[in-house]
Amino acid sequence: MRRVCHTSYKQQIPLALAILLILVLAVVLFLLMLRIGPDHFEDEAVVGVPVVTDAETYGYESYDAIGIAKVALCGMPEIIDGRDVQFYLTNPEGNTVAIKLEVYTPKFVQKSDGTYEPVPDVLLGESGFVRPGEYVETVRLHKPLKEPRTNVMIKISTLDEATGRSNGYFFVNTVLVR
Repeated sequence: MRRVCHTSYKQQIPLALAILLILVLAVVLFLLMLRIGPDHFEDEAVVGVPVVTDAETYGYESYDAIGIAKVALCGMPEIIDGRDVQFYLTNPEGNTVAIKLEVYTPKFVQKSDGTYEPVPDVLLGESGFVRPGEYVETVRLHKPLKEPRTNVMIKISTLDEATGRSNGYFFVNTVLVR
């Protein structure tokens, strides 16, 4: 007759529990990843095209990044209460992607040829995604601007709702004036 060694079972129980815990964590992470998706759309988005009073003063114009997206926004927006920036971010109806605006302070990095190029540094504020044919009037900054003039990089990101993938992004450089 064969004897059962309880010591070997006691050694295998922690290993089995660790494997079971890892499997449970993997399933939970997988389920969480399924929930992450393009649900970050702008709550304040309005269908239509904005009426920008004094569009010339605020630099409201269209930008076309060929192969990425078209967008219209104020390049010299008004800032209300130091935090609400009136970009009038507009996603034209002809676009096939949703767009998102992010405002960064720039950092200048030296390239291999000795010249400097701006790259995004600190995120100051952002909108949610705006679907084609919609616009959002203001974007709230995380905190009020301290300086009377702040150089910024506006990043326009895209999202193809059907695939959940980006169609690319581009930058618009400008100055925010309090």
